[in-house]
Amino acid sequence: MCWPEKSSTDPSISTDPAGRVAFVTKETNSMRKPLFACLALLLIAGVLYAFHTRQRPPLAVVTAGTLRVKARSCSECHLQIVENFQSAPHSRTLHRGTAPIVKSRFLNKEATIDGRTFRFFEQENELWFRADDLDYARRVDWVFGSGEHAMTPVSIDKDPDGLDRLTQLQLSWYADDQLHPTPGTARTATVPPRLGRTANADETERCFGCHVSWLPRKRKVDPAGAAAAGIDLKNLVPNLDCSRCHSGAAAHAASDGSEPLDFSWSHLTAIESINRCGECHRRADEMTPEELTPEHSHLVRFAPVGIALSPCFQEANSEAGQKHYPRFDCMSCHDPHLPTRSDPEFFNATCRECHTTQARQSESRTPHISCSEQPLTASCIECHMPKKAAGEGLEFTDHWIRRTHDKRDP
Repeated sequence: MCWPEKSSTDPSISTDPAGRVAFVTKETNSMRKPLFACLALLLIAGVLYAFHTRQRPPLAVVTAGTLRVKARSCSECHLQIVENFQSAPHSRTLHRGTAPIVKSRFLNKEATIDGRTFRFFEQENELWFRADDLDYARRVDWVFGSGEHAMTPVSIDKDPDGLDRLTQLQLSWYADDQLHPTPGTARTATVPPRLGRTANADETERCFGCHVSWLPRKRKVDPAGAAAAGIDLKNLVPNLDCSRCHSGAAAHAASDGSEPLDFSWSHLTAIESINRCGECHRRADEMTPEELTPEHSHLVRFAPVGIALSPCFQEANSEAGQKHYPRFDCMSCHDPHLPTRSDPEFFNATCRECHTTQARQSESRTPHISCSEQPLTASCIECHMPKKAAGEGLEFTDHWIRRTHDKRDP
């Protein structure tokens, strides 16, 4: 499924590849220096920038070149990881509209919402979507989502410039095996009636970019030379594979492992790590302060945002906290190569790495942190990471770890 468009309201704030926020000040008359001094400063800045970019991991690439690695190459050395990943949610993030799993969840299903009846049907072995108040239908070309929470069907057509664009259809399949309004859909009773929300070409590229391992671009030749002509949906590589998260995997495999990856996840700082996940699962630094409040219940859908706002994350990864607490980021609880875990006690054990009992204090390097409401043997996540509704039929674990029984917290 596609999330709401990313927003930024402060043009004086920029973010570097590591996910850090930089504040840019505007030049004033008092700051002007002689030309030679400016040139010298620019030269120094250029050297520092070049050094900095070599030390920091590159941004994840949505539209990639031809060099990518295939899983069977990785399996020669990492067989167990590759086999485990076949059942992980990230291995099934995008499906063609004709896929058997898509038809099993959508075909011949209908729902009446806001007085409109929608139905999925088959025509010439293709899945289509229609409404009882319209005289046309839209073909289901692709479906976003692993099915852990939901699967959102989209239809593809061309914009006035001939670029591919998607329409998120009004209904999605949810884990309760029912059809409900697609996440982010304010209402289905639109005026005039529509079958979904149409995105522009840039939004379409962002949506596909988070559900594929390789998204090539079409090229066209005009009098001015070669120019980009939108994404190439026919030759994309659906779902995520090793290359998507491990930059440099192709060169690493081709060299039989002697060429290192572009960066190691273990070398990222905690904020860099969660921001890597946040490239698709959203990041706190791409939202306004007004959006980052408990009143915005949709934040529960964006786990890295919640983690970044959590006192646990901020304290454990602070300069002082790193002396006492283990590193804390998404991978403290989630191995992206494995299926999603559901055992509450597994997650509680992670909490107790910091929240130790007085009896275990001698075995731990962390300070004793008590709970004012429950013994530390109780379930931490029931109170501090409860599941919350994010729409009809849709439920997420709230990763904003805090005192959720606070009356101000919805």
